[in-house]
Amino acid sequence: MMFLWIACLLACNSNDRTPVRGNLQNCKGKKVYFEICGQDTTITVALDSVGNFEINLPLKEAGYVRLANGKAAFPLYLQPGEKVQVKMDVEKVQNGDYKSVELVEGNNPETRMMVDYYEKQWFPSTQEMFVLPPVDFKQMMDSIVRHNDAIITNFVKKTPCDPEFERLFRIQVKVPLAASYFYYPMYHSLLNREDQSEEPDHFNIFDEMLPKNDIGVYQKVYRYKVYEVSYWNNLLGEKLAGLMSEPEQFVNAYIDELNKLGLHEQIRDDVGNNFVMQYYNELPEEAVLILKSRYKEIVVNPKYLKEIERVFQNVLP
Repeated sequence: MMFLWIACLLACNSNDRTPVRGNLQNCKGKKVYFEICGQDTTITVALDSVGNFEINLPLKEAGYVRLANGKAAFPLYLQPGEKVQVKMDVEKVQNGDYKSVELVEGNNPETRMMVDYYEKQWFPSTQEMFVLPPVDFKQMMDSIVRHNDAIITNFVKKTPCDPEFERLFRIQVKVPLAASYFYYPMYHSLLNREDQSEEPDHFNIFDEMLPKNDIGVYQKVYRYKVYEVSYWNNLLGEKLAGLMSEPEQFVNAYIDELNKLGLHEQIRDDVGNNFVMQYYNELPEEAVLILKSRYKEIVVNPKYLKEIERVFQNVLP
């Protein structure tokens, strides 16, 4: 009986290990990186003298994994236990030639969907986007979204993919576009100094298009945490802008308003930690004392608490 239990345990553990091997040509440095979305894990793998590598990735569930070397990155959809073999020319991928990558093993529809998307996506340059007046910028964002969504739709009509992964990937590819809204005011004022036009109603099309306070999306979509933390911080920052000249009131109001949002604990923790780490060294001492006395109302993650306690020891007498 004990033997059977051990055999089962070993079998279950081995299924979590996804064997990935391959070769990188024209690689940068001697390492390749695997970012496992949904697990907050980045694994570094050494390359040998001719660019070969081999690793068993500890995947808990199927999903997006980003293979990166230098400035080149290639998207993979991996399933626990599935063998994958990759041959990749780093320079070609960096120049946008994703179809040059050869998947000897593990060439699934989901990975092909992503490759097809990145080959065809429309993503304008900073100059193209930020020089536009607000009305035209909004129209361009809307056109880009419709164009890029059509790429995925056309692919899955011919080659069905996992519906949930397709849904998450449609969200994922919108994140860089949504993030551009955070930078638009600054870059637009630099690139088009003469434009004084006002933002149209519902200027940010992603406010309603992208889900908020959805822990599944928050955890599983690549870099969604960065986007959503920025979103909530911007929202609260705009709402409380009139209190910036009163730092003590600002700190109290921010903590109160953040708690009123009713966010999932992990999201609230990330937003709260970001706020504390951004302002602890910028506020006057009276406001810092308030922040120190109340930060546990918006942060409970032990990892964050340890770091916050450390920084307060350094800034307060």
